[in-house]
Amino acid sequence: MRLSGPVASVVARCWRRDPAQAATELAVMRRASEVVPVASVLAADLNAERPVALLADVAGINAQQALEADPAAAEELGAALGQAFARLHGVRFDHPGLLTSPPLHAVPWPPSTPARQLLDFAHSRLWNETARAALGAELQRHWWAEIEQNAPLLDVLAQEACLVHADANPKNVMVRRGWRDWQVSAVLDWEFALSGPSLIDLGNLLRWEPRDGSAQVDSGWTAGVLRGWRAGGGPVPDNFVTLARTLDVYSLLGFVNSPESALHGAVAALLGRTVATGRP
Repeated sequence: MRLSGPVASVVARCWRRDPAQAATELAVMRRASEVVPVASVLAADLNAERPVALLADVAGINAQQALEADPAAAEELGAALGQAFARLHGVRFDHPGLLTSPPLHAVPWPPSTPARQLLDFAHSRLWNETARAALGAELQRHWWAEIEQNAPLLDVLAQEACLVHADANPKNVMVRRGWRDWQVSAVLDWEFALSGPSLIDLGNLLRWEPRDGSAQVDSGWTAGVLRGWRAGGGPVPDNFVTLARTLDVYSLLGFVNSPESALHGAVAALLGRTVATGRP
């Protein structure tokens, strides 16, 4: 692999865990670049034992760093991220499912409804000893009751087959300060991308926010994300915030079942604050 021409700095992306995923991730980035900024791929060797790509180093800082440096900009940054992830709704596939390449396409999920898919996924991941140790028996029962109550709402999303980033959080977005406001310079880390409901990404963005079951929450970040989501053309069906939070159950269950994850304890604490009491 050889580069020519002026290059200030590059970032190497290596696929050690799943080499077969390299071609799919680069194909996803190419499709995503139609609607959001992504890091430019300068060169790639996908035939190596451990595939590698060289990406242009994106100017700016990640949005989490921007939030920590300027908490007063939470609404502005939230709007920038909400709008960027909403734009992914414009990239469509034939049906929901996991993405694979070449050519980039979605492999359909087994026949089921979104409600049944969530309940089947959640049951074994909530009713086990790892989840019991993290949450306690009472919180397990409360959360399962909430999942059972909200899962049927997801069936209105059965035909949604849009590009979903599926790890939409400020650390995965590079931003820079423009002359008027913060702007997204690149959305990074597409390894979990799939075809499905865009509201998955909205649920990721609102994960840590106080919640009262509606969109009316007194938070600059929430207000900004929702404003940006609408401006970017993101779907806003009835109860769309509840739908988004219900879809985030997939990710939350993953953290609950991963004691080694840095977010394991934080997610357990979040659920303890919001599920059992129904209050922020």
